[in-house]
Amino acid sequence: METEERTVLAQSTYTPTFETERQRFRAMRSYRRIVLLCILYGALFTYLLVRIGIQLVKIFAFHVPVYAAISMWVSAVLLILFVYLFVTVLTAPRRNAKRRIRQLLETHPTVPSVVTTFYEDEVVIRSEGERNGLHLRYSVFRRIAETDGLFLLWTKEKQVFAVAKQGLSVVDPAGFRALMREKCPKATCRWRNEA
Repeated sequence: METEERTVLAQSTYTPTFETERQRFRAMRSYRRIVLLCILYGALFTYLLVRIGIQLVKIFAFHVPVYAAISMWVSAVLLILFVYLFVTVLTAPRRNAKRRIRQLLETHPTVPSVVTTFYEDEVVIRSEGERNGLHLRYSVFRRIAETDGLFLLWTKEKQVFAVAKQGLSVVDPAGFRALMREKCPKATCRWRNEA
């Protein structure tokens, strides 16, 4: 049993809300993938529009029956499918945030708070009221990002832990940034502009 009192460098209490979960899921998506997806969808969208245009010219200029222009109908269906998939990808953070809050309410009477405590040698993450929790060394954090209301900590195995700015005690957001720069020098940090 641990009898010595450890110094708390920072502590945060985070109670997930729809807005903070949406911020979390937005920050978790890969912008490289979204850019590639936009380029791919743009090219396919243009191709399908050209195919539909060619078939419409055949129908109106050369009096080809509408039912004979099968590639136009296939292109139209694919165009609708691509628009649906593109909208689905763009709205994923909102859907994921709603689902996450519903999952928490399904397993708990109220949305549980998560207390993250930063000590000299480790980070302890536990649900409020819980004695034990996750014990992580600072060396496991590979990426740190900041949103409007959260700091997000990615581990080597791509687990993401949220630290609420409003719930910070002992340090302010600037002090937390300095602490993470000191404790995780190899982590890639994406801080918001302080302007």
